[in-house]
Amino acid sequence: MKVFATLLIGVLVFAVAAVVAIQVLVPNTRTSTHSITLNGTLEDVWAVYTDPASLPDWRASVTSIENLSGTPGQRKWTEVSRHNVQIDFQEKVFEAPSRYELATASEGYFAGSYVAAFEQIEQALVRGTFTETISTSGLRAKILAWLFVNPKTLIEDFARDAQAEITRRAQQP
Repeated sequence: MKVFATLLIGVLVFAVAAVVAIQVLVPNTRTSTHSITLNGTLEDVWAVYTDPASLPDWRASVTSIENLSGTPGQRKWTEVSRHNVQIDFQEKVFEAPSRYELATASEGYFAGSYVAAFEQIEQALVRGTFTETISTSGLRAKILAWLFVNPKTLIEDFARDAQAEITRRAQQP
């Protein structure tokens, strides 16, 4: 019985220490800026990156777009993931075809922003420079974001899927 009590106390101390360490060491806000070269014209890249209605067609992680409203540059929508995570988006800057900014949020979990800047670097090559920022609200959200959300990976995954869609659209008659 004494061994069990000692073990239980040890586990509790470890759990409290882990929570304190996460609270102190893991920042509330994480950001990543990453440049990626995309094959296509500036207009083709812009058309894919600024077309939220088509996301469920080419992003495996997105099951639906809900409540899409407004005109380009002022649109709002909710993205629903295959894990039923809902993320709200609102366009903040829409400077075709070079700059696109979004405010992002998931109630009770995070608020953030997404900035994409595009430049044609060669005839069929576009450099996209992307900045993803996520600010968590609360310990639970911080732990979940720390375990499962990497801003750089979000940028890279989206760019990989976008490149496939850019290529698919370019091949259509």
